[in-house]
Parts: sequence; structure tokens; C-alpha cells
Amino acid sequence: MYGSSLSLDAVEESRRCLGLEASAAVCFKSSRIVILLIDDGIKLDKKLDIKWHERLVPTVCRILQVEHVAENILEKPVRISNKNVSDYIFMHALEVAQNFNLPMQIDTR
Repeated sequence: MYGSSLSLDAVEESRRCLGLEASAAVCFKSSRIVILLIDDGIKLDKKLDIKWHERLVPTVCRILQVEHVAENILEKPVRISNKNVSDYIFMHALEVAQNFNLPMQIDTR
């Protein structure tokens, strides 16, 4: 990707010279990534929006994690142990994802 036998220092220097976008473009192209699924509901101190990523790969999709939405509404971490409540929320989240044409990630832990 960066040449045949580069050192870590040489790779870091190349990334500094290229800048974030050009360096990311090299990485995505070399790894043949053609689609990104981005959960933009996660709070991070350094994150780039979906529009920025669309310059790097052909397809970028937004995903919705219900936990983040629930935590924002309730203002505390969520752990639902009642299966009926969990099923109810899941069905409505599925409906929202379908109505807005959003993929949905299901965590079965």
C-alpha cells in the first residue's frame, strides 16, 4: 500500500504528508472497501460525517442503534431485561428503519 518495505516512521511520514483524506483514500482503495456502514449516533470527540466518507467509497449507509436513541431519551444507559418491552422496542425500531430506508444492526448479547 505504501511501498514494499517501509518502516513505521516512513508510513507515518507519508500519512502526514498526504493528509487525512488522501491517506484514507489510499487505504480504502488498497483494501478494496466499497461500502461503509456508519453509526453516526455514537458520540465521539473526533468523527467525520457521512458526506465526508462519501468522497472515499461508492456507498455509505447510515445505521441506527436503538440503544443510543433510548439512552438519549432516558438520559442514562439502557439495559432492558423484560422480553415484552424488548420485543416492542425492536418492532418499532424495525419499522422506523424500514420507513427511513436505514439498515439495522441487531446485537443479540
